[in-house]
Amino acid sequence: MHLVEEIACGRRGQLECLKINDFSLPVGTIIHSLTGGGGGYGDAAERDPDAVREDLLDGFISEEHARSVYGYPG
Repeated sequence: MHLVEEIACGRRGQLECLKINDFSLPVGTIIHSLTGGGGGYGDAAERDPDAVREDLLDGFISEEHARSVYGYPG
C-alpha cells in the first residue's frame, strides 16, 4: 500500500494506493514512498558472517533463516 499526498481538485491529504500504474503529478511534487526491503545482491552464502550475526542479534532474522539462507554456523 502506498500513501500518496492527494493534491488534485485543490484538496490536500493522503491517498492510499495498493498499486499505481499511471499517476500524473505537477512539476515539483515531492513523493515519500515507504516500501519493504529489497532482495539484496550477490550470493547470500557469501555474505559476511559478522553482518549475519548482527542481523540475528538485532532480531531481523531467525537462527533458522541465518543457517538455511546464509549458511551461518550459529
